[in-house]
Amino acid sequence: MLIVKHNKEFLFISGCDRSGTTALVRLLNNHEKICLGMERYKGLITKDCVSRLNKDRFKKENFFNIKDEETNIQWDYFYDPLKEKFDDCDIVGDKVPRYFQIYDDIESAFPKAKHIFIIRDPFDVASSWKVRAKDKNDINWVSTNDVSRSIQVWNMSLKKAYHFLKAKNGNMLVTRYEDVFSGNQSELERIVSFLGLDESSNLLESFQSLTQDWDKRKNKKSALNEDEISLVKNNAEIDFSNHLLNYSLLK
Repeated sequence: MLIVKHNKEFLFISGCDRSGTTALVRLLNNHEKICLGMERYKGLITKDCVSRLNKDRFKKENFFNIKDEETNIQWDYFYDPLKEKFDDCDIVGDKVPRYFQIYDDIESAFPKAKHIFIIRDPFDVASSWKVRAKDKNDINWVSTNDVSRSIQVWNMSLKKAYHFLKAKNGNMLVTRYEDVFSGNQSELERIVSFLGLDESSNLLESFQSLTQDWDKRKNKKSALNEDEISLVKNNAEIDFSNHLLNYSLLK
């Protein structure tokens, strides 16, 4: 007889847009005990809708019954493998970069939830924002989400995460995109340990595959010009990002 586990833990992944939240979800979903949505409830993070984000949304019958008002991502190839392992998974959750805007609401609805906040080099974030802002065919990105705006959001995300950690004593792991996707296995182990899970051969194999081209990716030419590089250098709160990471390690 199939025994279905009902007492699943909740995990939310956030970070400034273009910081690697998608890559992190794709990686972690290779663990047999993890089922994370891909911006599954991005439509509910507005002030008018956030009260509808609750534990019922993560019941199997709701999680896989995707509605237009909840998200614009409805990928069968992504969700079909999750559906097959959902009953036996220990952790269910979602990633939306802007979940950092509603940490308090998540804490109210999911008091024991875990969070992973990912930081990426602000120059790379800004470059990615610029590329998407300039792409007229990218219907999911507005042109005003440019280099200047990227730094505003990057700084804001850090402050939101720090406030959640310090003032709310949030159950959060802070990591760097570069530490994970450079192939640093100890960082992967730290994440798995934080989640309270055993090691996974599937996860390790996927990690090795996803990180094998790191040297090529880290040397990718930036889209930023000299003025934009100066803009990032003078406005991104890099020292504060280091402080946030160090503070989280002391928790």
